[in-house]
Amino acid sequence: MAGVHYPKTLPKKNQETSSNLNNRAISLLDFGQQKKAEELWQKALKIQPYHLESIYNYGLILWRAARLTDAELIERIEEARQFYPGKWLYRYLLASIHLERGEIDLIHVKICDNYY
Repeated sequence: MAGVHYPKTLPKKNQETSSNLNNRAISLLDFGQQKKAEELWQKALKIQPYHLESIYNYGLILWRAARLTDAELIERIEEARQFYPGKWLYRYLLASIHLERGEIDLIHVKICDNYY
């Protein structure tokens, strides 16, 4: 709406939220700095232990490096579920894990059927 004033607050400089740390970790990973990325994910999860995006991204890196099993990653995502009732992101991330596992049938059974 033109002419309507919306109050704005400036973000705090260098604010370290789990979301910000997760985004920075992904950027570092893109630049080949996996160790630094992992440190940021660990920090993000200390701030917010059930931050879905950090659990998923960090867990995926660990799983692909055989430092975490697929079952452990799914368990971590499931544990965080209670903090995100009805949130689509939880279902999407879980479906992505099942897809990478090659369990396409489970995507529908565990994700879609429980949604409707």
